[in-house]
Formats: sequence, C-alpha cells, structure tokens
Amino acid sequence: MLRHSKSKGIVVFLVLFLCGYGFFFSSNLWMPVSGNANKLTKFNQPMEFNNRTVTLLRWDYSETEHKMEVELEVENPTFDGINTYEYCAIDASNSKLNVVPILQDPDYVVLQLENVPKRWSEVSLRMGLPEESEDATNTVILRMYTNVRDVQRVNSLEPKSRNDYLIQRMDLQIAYYEEEIQALEQTIHEQEEYQKNAQEEIKRLTDNKKFQTEEEIEETDRLIQTAEQKQEASEELVQQNKDEIKEYQKKIEKTNEKKALFRDQEG
Repeated sequence: MLRHSKSKGIVVFLVLFLCGYGFFFSSNLWMPVSGNANKLTKFNQPMEFNNRTVTLLRWDYSETEHKMEVELEVENPTFDGINTYEYCAIDASNSKLNVVPILQDPDYVVLQLENVPKRWSEVSLRMGLPEESEDATNTVILRMYTNVRDVQRVNSLEPKSRNDYLIQRMDLQIAYYEEEIQALEQTIHEQEEYQKNAQEEIKRLTDNKKFQTEEEIEETDRLIQTAEQKQEASEELVQQNKDEIKEYQKKIEKTNEKKALFRDQEG
C-alpha cells in the first residue's frame, strides 16, 4: 500500500513537472511579446541629426497588413545639397524590415515598413546620410523607436496621392498647434489663480502691519516684496503665453489656407 502511494506521488510529480516545463518553453508561442518593450520616440520633439533637425510626426501600424507607416519632418539649414537619406528598420530580434520610401521631399518623408512580424515588441527605425556623401564616414545614425504597447494602430494603410499625404501632414500640424494652445491656456488659468491668491495674501499681510512691531513690519515687507515679485513674474508668463497662442492661431490660419490650395489642386 505504501509503495503504491509513493508510485502515485511520483506520477503526479512528473505530470506537474512536465506541464510546467511545457508551459515555460511554449509560452512564447501564445503569450504576447511585450517583455521590456518600452522604447518610444515622442511625436513633435525635434531631434538633432548631422546638423539637421528631424521630427517624428506619425507612426502607424496595421496589424492585418503587417505594415507600418512613418512620417518625418526634416530641416536642413546646412544647404549641403544632401536631402535624401538611408533608412533601415529592425525589430527586437534583429530581424530586418523592408523600408519603402513613399515620399521623399527635402523637408518631408513618408516611409512604409513592410513584413512586420506577427509577434513583435519593438521596432527601431535608423536614419543616416547616404554612403556616397563625404560625411558618411563620420555620420551619426539617428534611431527612432516604437513598441507594441504604444504604437498607433490603424485598420489599414491605404495608398494615398502626394497631395493626400501633404494634406495629412498639415492636419497633423494643426492638431499639434491646437494641443499646444490648450496647454498654454491651462497654464494661463493656473497662473491667474496664483495671482489672485498672491494678491489676497499681500492684502492680508498689509492689513496685519498695523498691529506689528517695527521688526515684524520689516519681515512682513520682505514677504510682501517677494510675493509682488512672484506675481509680476506670473503676469509676464501669462502675457508670454498669450503671445504664443496668437502665434499658433496665425499658424493654424496659414496652414488652413495652404491646405485649401492643395484641395483645390485635387479638384
């Protein structure tokens, strides 16, 4: 009876061990590949690249089509005549993706990344100067990243005309300007509340001076002076933000005018 009980225990142990073993080694086949996928390049944040400024505007992913589409804005103040670049893309397992340039203007680039694996965690897009350029040997490689958790997912990446891409770029610019205006307006609201509170505190301190000694009054005057300086700085910040809002509003107006011209060309 004891031997039978031991045999049964060994069988149970072996079954559990084999199940755990199989779970561990097969989990990658069915669990999502996320791991430590946390590298992410933010949109609308200028990046320095070989005396140029590159800004990531968009990075879309169509799971059904196994494709990605990336929009970049490039500013080249060197006027060196180099306005096309070399690109490559790899995933976290160092597998290369096929990079297809869709649109390559001196200041605007659209790329499609093809053959994206069904299971991926991170993708790195690399940008460099062309090999034949004089500075290619000393070039800095710009790396941009997205990951499976944060990438913008779309149903499909339908082909677009050149005008459609340019209009989409302008829509992204307008959306960015509007976001910046919202952030500036929020700061203005917070600063105006601060000014109101500071003014009330200055009044309270001033009223209390009539019941204070000369030494206490000196300390109160120092507090009032500090509060007034902070209030003045806050007022300057509010005015600065209002000026920035006006500038963004002008940019939105001009971008809408430009967009209307492109729409007329399509017609």
